[in-house]
Amino acid sequence: MNELPLLERESEVEALKTALEAAARGAGSLILVEGSAGIGKTRLLQETAQLAESTGFLVREARGGELEKELPFGVARQLFERLVQGATAEQRERWLSGSATQAGDLLTGSSEQVTVKGPSDPLTISNSFYWLAANLSTDRPLLLIIDDAQWSDAPSLRFVTFLARRLRDLSVALVIGVRTGEPSEPEELAILRMESVPLQLGPLSAHSVGDLITSWSGSRPASDFTDACVSATGGNPFLVLEVLRELASEQGISDGDAIASLERLAPENVSRTVLFRLARFGADAISLARAIAVLGRAPRLRQAADLALLDEDTARQVSDDLRRAEILASGLPLDFVHPLVRQAIYGELFEAKRSAAHRSAAEILAHSDAPPTEIAAHLLACVPEGDPWVVERLEEAGRSALDDGAFDTAASYFERALQEPPKDDLPLRLLLGKALFVADIFRAPLVLADVAGRATDEHIRLEAEMVLSYSQIQTGNLAEAGRTTDSVIERVREKERELFLGLEAQRYFLVAFFSGRRPEVSRRIERVADGVLGATTAEIAVRQAVGIDKYCDCAPLDEVLGLIFPHPNWPWMIGSIESPLPIMAAKILSWSGYWDRAAEFFEMVVRERRQQRRILASANGHTFLSEAFRLGGRLHDAETEARTAWEITKTVEGLSSYMWLSMTALGAALLARGDISGFKEVMGPIDLSLGPLETPANPFPIELRAGLRLEEGDLEGAAADLLSFGEKSEKAGLLNPAYPSWRQDAAEVLAALGRVEEAHELLAVAEERAQRFGAPHTLAAILRARAMTESRDRSIDMLREASVAFSSSGPPHQLAHTLVVLGGALRRRGDRAEAREVLSQAATVAEACGAGGIEGRARDELIAARKSVV
Repeated sequence: MNELPLLERESEVEALKTALEAAARGAGSLILVEGSAGIGKTRLLQETAQLAESTGFLVREARGGELEKELPFGVARQLFERLVQGATAEQRERWLSGSATQAGDLLTGSSEQVTVKGPSDPLTISNSFYWLAANLSTDRPLLLIIDDAQWSDAPSLRFVTFLARRLRDLSVALVIGVRTGEPSEPEELAILRMESVPLQLGPLSAHSVGDLITSWSGSRPASDFTDACVSATGGNPFLVLEVLRELASEQGISDGDAIASLERLAPENVSRTVLFRLARFGADAISLARAIAVLGRAPRLRQAADLALLDEDTARQVSDDLRRAEILASGLPLDFVHPLVRQAIYGELFEAKRSAAHRSAAEILAHSDAPPTEIAAHLLACVPEGDPWVVERLEEAGRSALDDGAFDTAASYFERALQEPPKDDLPLRLLLGKALFVADIFRAPLVLADVAGRATDEHIRLEAEMVLSYSQIQTGNLAEAGRTTDSVIERVREKERELFLGLEAQRYFLVAFFSGRRPEVSRRIERVADGVLGATTAEIAVRQAVGIDKYCDCAPLDEVLGLIFPHPNWPWMIGSIESPLPIMAAKILSWSGYWDRAAEFFEMVVRERRQQRRILASANGHTFLSEAFRLGGRLHDAETEARTAWEITKTVEGLSSYMWLSMTALGAALLARGDISGFKEVMGPIDLSLGPLETPANPFPIELRAGLRLEEGDLEGAAADLLSFGEKSEKAGLLNPAYPSWRQDAAEVLAALGRVEEAHELLAVAEERAQRFGAPHTLAAILRARAMTESRDRSIDMLREASVAFSSSGPPHQLAHTLVVLGGALRRRGDRAEAREVLSQAATVAEACGAGGIEGRARDELIAARKSVV
C-alpha cells in the first residue's frame, strides 16, 4: 500500500517550512501542533522531519507515553541518547563541552566528570541539555520533534521550556505535538503555549475523506458511503482508516451492509473494533499485544515474549502478523500504529491483571539490567502489596532521580514505596522530605517534622531536623526554624563539638537576621566563640558570626575584618547543610567598602556552583555579585549579573526566595542606573512596603521604593519611606550606617524639604557610629548629607571635601552624585565657570559607571550653568 497523502494541511506545512527556513538562518522558534487523538499530528510531524532532512537539518525525534511519563528526562534522553552514544570521540568532545557535560554523563551513564557528591539542582540538567542542543546546532541546523508531549515527563518539559525561551538566537526548530481533550496535562504545556506559534488541526472535509478512502482502497467510494464515514468518524483521519480496516476484515460484506456497519464503528466504539480485529489472530497475538502495551514504547522482542510467556520465534511470527493487520507499526522498534490502539488493548486489562503484568514487567527489566527508573515506572502501576522487593527498587529509583536533579519524580517514587508499605518507613520518609525540599517546599516541613518526631535513630533524627530547619526558613517559618536548630544544638552539644559550633553560628544568623539582633543574641554567640581560634571550619564560622554581629554594632572596621577574613579557606558545610555564614561575611565586605574583594569571593561562588552543576544555586551568587558591583559603582556589571540571576530563577515556578533575591537585586541595579520604567516592570509582583525582618534578604523593598520616589521627585514620599525603613532597621539591630545607610539618605531628603533639625538629629547618630566603624566612604556620604544642612558657602566647602573623599575611597557613582550637588550649589552662588567644570566631571564619571539618572541630572544642571543669567 502506498503512503497515504497528507490532506488539508497546506497552511500548517507552510508554517512549519517557514520555521525551518528561519532556524537555518539562526532564528529558532517553537511550533505547537495540537489536535484530538487521530487527527493527524504524527503524520504532520513526520512530513516536517522529512522536509528538514532534505534541507540538511539534523533531526531528532521523541514521543511521550503514558507509562514513560514517570521516567525522569525520558523524552530528553530519547532525543539525544542514541546520537551521543553513537558519536565519535571528537564529536562527543565538541557536543558535550562546557555546560553540556552533565547531559553527556546522563546519556552515556558516565559520572567520571562529576566533581561533587549529592543531587543536582533542578535547573542544572535542563541547562546542560540546552547547551547540548546549542552545540549540536553549530554543526548544522537542528530540528527537535516531540510527539504526544502531554505524556512527557515533567523534567523533560522543563528542559523544553528552558530551551524554548532561548531559541531566538539558535539554529534550532522545536516542534511539539500535543493531544487535546486529555483529562489532565502537565502545567508546563501552558507555559509552552505562550512561547509558541500554535497550529490547531481540525477534521477533514467530506471531499478529503473521500480522497483518503480512495488512497487506501484504490477506488473512489460512493458519495453516500463517504458521507456515512464522515458521520461515523467526524472527519478524523485515523478513525476513518480504522473503520476501513474493520470493514475490510469482514469477508463478503456488501456496500449496503458496510454503510449500516458504520454506526457501530463510531469513535466511541473504536476500542472494541481494535479488540475484535486483534482477537481474529488468536490467543498468542492477544498475549503479545498486551505485553507490548504493558511494557510501553519500543520494548525489546525478547522482553515482550517473556511477558507474554511465548518463545522468541513464536513472538516474532505473531508480531509480523500484527504488522500486516496494521495493529503494530511496520519495522522496528515494536510499537503500535497509533497510541489509540495501545490504549484500546491496555484499557481492556482489568486492574488486578494489569497490576500483575506490570509487576512481571518490572522483574523482566530488572533481570535485563534496565535502569532503576525504568523498572520503577512499572512498579508505580502496581497495586501495593507489602512487597519488600518493590520498596527496594522504588527507593533505588528515587535515589537515582535525586542524583539526576528530578526531585518531583524522586518524590513520586518514595511516596509510592511508602504506600507498599515498608517495615520501617522513616528512612524513606527522610528521603521524601529531602526530595520535597526542592520539589514542593511547603510539604517538606510536614514530612521532615514527622520523621524528626518519631525517629529513635539519632542519625535519622539529626539529619531530618537539619533539613527541616532550612525548609522552615524557605517557607518563612523563622521562629520554628530557630527552635528546630536549638533542638539539634542541645543534643549535639557534648557529643560533636564541630557540629555544635557550626549550628551555633547558623543559629546566630537565623535569629539575628530573621528575628532581630538583641543583646542576648550577641552575648550567646560571643560566649560560644570564647577561646575559639579558627582552626576548624566550624570555628571559622563562629568567628565570622561574631564579626558580623560586631559589624552591625559598629565595632571598628579592622576588628570586624580580623574576625571575618583571617582564613584562606571558607566554611561551607554544617553537617549536610551549606553554611550561610561565608555569604553573609562577604556581604559585610560589600557594605564596608571592600567591593572588589567581595566581588572576587562571589565570582568564586558562581564559578564553584557552576562547576558543581548547581545552576539554580549559582543564581544567588550572581545576585550577591550584583550587589557588590552596585555598591562599588560598577552599575553596568551590576545589572548584567542581576539579569543573569533573574533569567535563571524565572524558570522556577512561583515567587521563590531565589527569584525574590534576583528581582530585588535587578530592581536596585536599574534604580541605580536611573531606569525607572525597567524598575517598575521587574518589581511589579513585590510588596514595596516590606523591610528588615519581613523579607528574605536585602536590598529591602521599602528602601527601593524610597529610591523610586526620590527619582520621581516625590520628596515627601521618599522621606516617609526612609524614616519607616530606619525604624525597622533599628528594631532589627542593624545599626551600622555603612549599610543600611538610611540616616544619611533621609537627611539629604529632609534637608531638601527644609526639615533641617530632623536631618541634624539623624546625622548626629550616624556620624558617631560611622566614626567608631571607620569606613571612609560612609564618612564621606555623611559629610555630603551634613553639607546640605549648612549655609551656602559652608555647604560648598564641605561638598568639596566630600568629593575629595569619594575620589580616594569611591565609589564612582557616589562621587558623581556629590559633584552634581556641588555643581548645582556653585551655579546658584553664581560661580558658573567652576560649576560647568564640576558638572562636566560629574557627567563623565556618571556615564563611565553607568549611572544614567545621575548623568541626566548633571547634564540638566550643566545646561542651566551655561545660561547667561543665573
